[in-house]
Amino acid sequence: MPIKKERGPNGGKRPGSGRKKGVPNKRTLSGPVIKAHAAKKGITPLEFMLQVLRSKSTKYTHQDKMEAARNAAPYVHAKLQSTFQQTSNEGLTHEQWLRRMQEEPEG
Repeated sequence: MPIKKERGPNGGKRPGSGRKKGVPNKRTLSGPVIKAHAAKKGITPLEFMLQVLRSKSTKYTHQDKMEAARNAAPYVHAKLQSTFQQTSNEGLTHEQWLRRMQEEPEG
């Protein structure tokens, strides 16, 4: 017969423990707050995030400013796209092509 280990007062799953379903966390609360504030001021969410980022007030923590910067970045700075360049080197190696370019007169 297997020996059943007794759980201590801090171990194991207990009924009623943990976060209740539907209880909002910081992330789920921040979206409606930003939208409400932006609607009240008549600005876009991007403009609000940039205001948070540039604020000198102690109202926003460093973490708030970093999150605003991370969320605003895709709207302000485009992602670099990978490109494909097709050139005709007439079957020459790179070194042969470079020599040919050096030898040809410009114009």
